[in-house]
Amino acid sequence: MVNVKMNALSYQAITISIPALQARGVIVIFDDRVPTTISIVSGDGQIGMPGSPLPELFVVEVRDQNGYLFADVPVTFTVTLGGGSVDVTGTTADDDGLAWTTLTLGAVAGDNAVDAAATGINAPVTFTAVGMLGTQFSWTPEPQDEGSAIQFTDESISAIGWSWDFDSLGSSDEQNPSFTFMDDGIYTVSLTATYDGDLTESISHTVTVDDLSPTAEFTWLPEPQDEGSLVSFTDASTSSPDTITGWSWDFDGLGNSTDQNPTFTFDDDGVYTVTLMVTDDDGSTDTISHDVTVVDLTPTAVFTWSPEPQNEGAAVQFTDASTSYPDEIVSWSWDFGGLSSSNDQNPTFIFIDDGIYTVTLTVTDDDGSIDTISHDVTVDRERCVAYKAMTALKHSAEAQNLPF
Repeated sequence: MVNVKMNALSYQAITISIPALQARGVIVIFDDRVPTTISIVSGDGQIGMPGSPLPELFVVEVRDQNGYLFADVPVTFTVTLGGGSVDVTGTTADDDGLAWTTLTLGAVAGDNAVDAAATGINAPVTFTAVGMLGTQFSWTPEPQDEGSAIQFTDESISAIGWSWDFDSLGSSDEQNPSFTFMDDGIYTVSLTATYDGDLTESISHTVTVDDLSPTAEFTWLPEPQDEGSLVSFTDASTSSPDTITGWSWDFDGLGNSTDQNPTFTFDDDGVYTVTLMVTDDDGSTDTISHDVTVVDLTPTAVFTWSPEPQNEGAAVQFTDASTSYPDEIVSWSWDFGGLSSSNDQNPTFIFIDDGIYTVTLTVTDDDGSIDTISHDVTVDRERCVAYKAMTALKHSAEAQNLPF
């Protein structure tokens, strides 16, 4: 049996012999298959040391127009990038339609490429590989807080020199440097390592730095404070490495302030929630609240009276002189020695008999707080008219230096 492939030259060479062969009983078969595709089987995308052979073969396969593997097709391998070399530049596809070669990477670190082409197929396929000297580094912690040092560790193989770039914010030629990023963000850190023969290789990684929020805190004096008196608030917040640029105070909904160290007056007693929110120059915030105690001020009961002494049966005028701040006195309760009472602010009262009487005033403010005070009031006995007249004449004579 003779298998005649559809190749122009071979076909013309043997067509004159076909009848003779057939006359002898030879079966002649015409094979109309042609190679149409070449594709990569394995070996693409390898990484190796510059100047060294790659561990895996570059393997291609050839198929016909029906998708079947095609044998005996000439295949060539050509280095197109990187300056390396292949151990086989020309070969033919084996019975399984496969062809292969080994690439020795170029001496300089970088990209390498090899084209594989098959006879009769216009479009070649391209293998790629990378020559790397083994430059690598790690860092800890990840992520790190702004303003805190990050430790970088060289993991390169056989490097003899190091050049670090910390996203243009700093540099170092130490093997294992540390660096502090003062602001949060994502930074590109690059290491260029030097090897024997003045070979260099660079690698970059992105490093994440987290923001640190400020810590809000404040104190106040006095504690407790009296109602109606100033309370002084002092900011004690901290922030590093950022700077606090804003303060927002809320005095339990009664008032606000943007001062760093404000004062505020609570007009009534109670427990008030004071809140401080601070903002740093990154826009980060923190908030804290404390309860501030304000104590009640009771009124002070005071009164006067006239005349002192007064005669029995004559009116005594009582005058309220009580004080209260910040609350107002809203009621007065007088007790005239158990004889009577009054709710007037400034009452009068007549003691019918002479004697010493305890008069008591109780005042109440608008908070319901009270204060009480008592005084002894003297009431004299009424003397006869003649005695009074004689006394008056005596006093008049004495005033004029006349004998009496």
